[in-house]
Amino acid sequence: MDVSIPVQPYLPNDLMHKSQNIKQSGNVFSNVVERFWFNSKGVGIVVDSSVPLFVSFNSSNSNLLCFSTNTDHPRYPAGQNHLLKYTICKKTNVKEAYELMQLKHFESPKDKPSLDLIQFPVLSSIPRLQNNMTQTVLLKFVKKFKDDMEKSLAIKKLFFEFDGKFSSEFGTFDINASLFPNAHQVCSTMREYGYQLLMAMTPLVSKDSDSFDTRSKYLVQNSNSDQLALVKWRYGMAGIIDVTNPEASKWFHSRLSTMMKEYGIDGLKLYACESNYLPPNHLSHGLLANPGAYITNLLSLVSDLHQDKQLLQTTCAYKSQKHSMYVHLGRKEAKWGADNGLQSVIPAVLTLGILGYPFVIPDVVGGSCMNGNASSPNRELYIRWFQMAAFMPVLKLSYVPWDYDDKVVNIAVGILKRRQEIKKLLINAAKEAETNGKWQLQCTSQS
Repeated sequence: MDVSIPVQPYLPNDLMHKSQNIKQSGNVFSNVVERFWFNSKGVGIVVDSSVPLFVSFNSSNSNLLCFSTNTDHPRYPAGQNHLLKYTICKKTNVKEAYELMQLKHFESPKDKPSLDLIQFPVLSSIPRLQNNMTQTVLLKFVKKFKDDMEKSLAIKKLFFEFDGKFSSEFGTFDINASLFPNAHQVCSTMREYGYQLLMAMTPLVSKDSDSFDTRSKYLVQNSNSDQLALVKWRYGMAGIIDVTNPEASKWFHSRLSTMMKEYGIDGLKLYACESNYLPPNHLSHGLLANPGAYITNLLSLVSDLHQDKQLLQTTCAYKSQKHSMYVHLGRKEAKWGADNGLQSVIPAVLTLGILGYPFVIPDVVGGSCMNGNASSPNRELYIRWFQMAAFMPVLKLSYVPWDYDDKVVNIAVGILKRRQEIKKLLINAAKEAETNGKWQLQCTSQS
């Protein structure tokens, strides 16, 4: 057996955040985790949510899946019960075991998310515009893409996602006036072009934001001192909203709602809310016995902002199957391999389906994390990624075919036409996923 996972906290992680900020991260569990396991013999195990759980697999070539608890680790709150509480069930085969766990473990959503995200392409500002997103550059980019799509495929409806550092500071809930002097007009113009607008938002509050000082009581505290708990991420130092605090939750919800109305935003993508963005030794208003429950609380808080259009996205999840939403894969690297490159996408989409999240958004075609000094994904990698992405639930782009040569454009247009032909199949798969829980990639391949 090649895979070996040493004992580590079983929590949702942004693996790219870990690789960039911790020299020897070790933790391999990604952005969506659920505490159930089952095998080919029909045996299933569910570990209680309150357990400070650690998991290892095939450690020291043992060929064993092992569970343990440890309340002294900084990722878990101190002073919890060490009791390892779990349930074992047995069915005739793996299918029956999974269906039982699905029935017992998942809370089904009342409705499916908007199918528009399946029908129409999503254009993202990241990674293409992460270092050069200004009003002029953005409007030129979205208009050209709109014109190219309409000319080649008669597609008139699109999505655009503001991602990265488009606000003056994280926690200000605005669009940076120095980059976008006429932000409201920019959003209005994009809607005239046929775009629905999506915005990536995080519960992190920059240390340089006004909200960091004026709303510090709404942030997660440090259990070892009187200072606020801070986390270092790719945009500097930040605190994080305490979603277990009713006052903080009300304030955060109100600011998001106001921002969406002010700029005409149709849907949010929650990101940087994995448990490794919670600072070590964190102290929250309400006990987070399982720090993975942070995203559970956050999704419950913002879900009602999307009741009309059902365009909620999240980059992480735990016990959140009840929400009508899309789950975004973690950021992929612009490379071929199974170690977070192209080959990792299909297994990740299938795994999310098994975990109860069939509405999946893979990362942008070519990956959002560039390697070395590359300014765009390798040409051949981009083509192969595009071919795969055409059969994914949602097609998302940042670098577009027209960034390459005419041959790439012709190949991409042919792929997009094929996606148009199978659009009804994808929609039917989505409806099937809503009613019986089958993940879309499986439904598509069987039809």
